Amino acid sequence: MSGGEHSWKRVLFDTNMVSRWMDGDSDFQAPLKALVRRLAKRKATFYVSAVTVQELMVFARASGAHQKAHAFLTSTFTTIEFDERAALEAARIGAALPVARGAKQNARDLWHRDIAILGTAAVHEMDAVITANGADFVPFKDLVTCEIHVVTAVPLRGAKRTSAKH
Repeated sequence: MSGGEHSWKRVLFDTNMVSRWMDGDSDFQAPLKALVRRLAKRKATFYVSAVTVQELMVFARASGAHQKAHAFLTSTFTTIEFDERAALEAARIGAALPVARGAKQNARDLWHRDIAILGTAAVHEMDAVITANGADFVPFKDLVTCEIHVVTAVPLRGAKRTSAKH
């Protein structure tokens, strides 16, 4: 087991990880299933930020899958609010490691959502943030008290590749 995984009780899943889980991304199926099984054995509670709900429901509504997506989110996770405390914590995190001035708008938008999710995790005392997006989260690891756990893809040979890009 990596890090303090054995002691995690409050685990927040990042948008990218939830999207891959929801869409059944074949490259993440085995490692995610193993992680979820280990966490469930330890009676960990799975959370998402309201920011993640908003992000995923935009895509789900656009594709006509909003009922299925909402059912998955509510049956799998407890949603925690992005409130003023989370916003202030996200601002602290973001100010400590700001996005590059020359970054494109898309990168800036993603940066704001990622720090909002980390701010939510911090003020709600999560033990870990689970993501498939290490490049965007790991740089913040020294700015939050929770662990950043990156789930790595394991491509299946001969399997039809399905991938989420949220």
